[in-house]
Amino acid sequence: MIDVQDRFAPPKPDIGNDMETGLGDHGSGGRALRTLKHCMRALTHCGAAVRRASAALCQGPVAFRKHLGATRRTLATLNQRMVRLKRFISALHASEQRLALALETAKMGIWDYDLQTQRVLRSPAVDRFFELEPGQAPPEISHILTRMQPEDAAALRNQLTTAIAESGGVAGEHRVIRADGSIRWLAIRGEVVADADGAPARIVGVVTDITRRKAKEAALQDALSEKETLLQRKDMLVEQKNVLLREANHRIKNNLQLISSLLMLQSTTVPEESRKYLVEARNRIGTVARVHQRLYQGTNTESIEFGQYLREFCADLADMLSAGEKPITLLVDAADVTLPTDRVIPLALIINELVTNALKHAFSQATEGTVRVESKLDSDGLLRITVSDDGAGLPEGIRLTACGTLGIKIVTALTSQLDAQFDSVPAPHGARFEIRLPIDRSRA
Repeated sequence: MIDVQDRFAPPKPDIGNDMETGLGDHGSGGRALRTLKHCMRALTHCGAAVRRASAALCQGPVAFRKHLGATRRTLATLNQRMVRLKRFISALHASEQRLALALETAKMGIWDYDLQTQRVLRSPAVDRFFELEPGQAPPEISHILTRMQPEDAAALRNQLTTAIAESGGVAGEHRVIRADGSIRWLAIRGEVVADADGAPARIVGVVTDITRRKAKEAALQDALSEKETLLQRKDMLVEQKNVLLREANHRIKNNLQLISSLLMLQSTTVPEESRKYLVEARNRIGTVARVHQRLYQGTNTESIEFGQYLREFCADLADMLSAGEKPITLLVDAADVTLPTDRVIPLALIINELVTNALKHAFSQATEGTVRVESKLDSDGLLRITVSDDGAGLPEGIRLTACGTLGIKIVTALTSQLDAQFDSVPAPHGARFEIRLPIDRSRA
């Protein structure tokens, strides 16, 4: 296992290695290096030509002029090489400026750990991130690790050791302790670079200041935690509301049952011709009580599954009104649809009036009969409720609007309250009434 701290000991100066590191072996840097080497060779040739020309000067003008031409050609070649080198150096300078601007914009620094020279080269941004003195701080990893949280420093040390041993990479987010005690978050990334023989030669990487991102993440997490707390409180308040509503419906149901019982007792003390009015009032109160009883027994206090409620309601109504006098059959075909409570109560009262009227009056001349209650959800957004019978039917020429019975007045008033339509529909036998109720399909 390689000791990372020993790896990062102070190296000996090596100008040649610095040049190779700065220019590289590829791209503009590599071409500039090769051009510089050519310039140095041309300069050597030029010096040799000058020395030969000086020696020829002693041999006479002819020999000197011969060597002078060779010297001029050598100087011309050197000049070409220098022009190319200057162009490459200018390009490298522009590239460095662009890279520096990109790194500054991205709040990013560069680090380079040479495994042979044991030198850690850093860009000025890295020194700023770790609050190191630019150009003066020793390039040792141990000095950098002292600026970090102890657990983060240990994690980075382990990552570097593993990367060197396995020729892998370094990646992590670490905290740096500033001089004022505040925390700076840094994302440190690096990759092992191998030499020509495939052995690890250096680790090159970047450091990015992610303090602002971490602050936003912390603020977002706090907001999410606060939202979760509010949602939990909302759920608790909703449950409390439902408990209170169920309790209120329970009390309303009990009060309505008490009123119904009082009306039943009162009906025993009045003449026969007046008793039926008290019974009808009692039945209407019982209809409302059934709705509140269902709300009290269910978990949803704001809406009711109307199809199931209608089937149970009509069964209770048939048992209460038939009393075994005639074999009247009550058939119910109801679609499953959920309606708000404030719509179920008026609908139940309307159906109570229509079914009660059919059971009591449609079969006065018959020994048996059938009453049908249907509830269908149309594609046009209407709930169609029909109450029909195969009894004697309505008197010819009668109009519902002209009918002065209390039941029809109740039905008319309630359908108007619901913004619904109520009509008498022609039927081959008996009577047929239809209610067309617009509903919110999203709640159905």
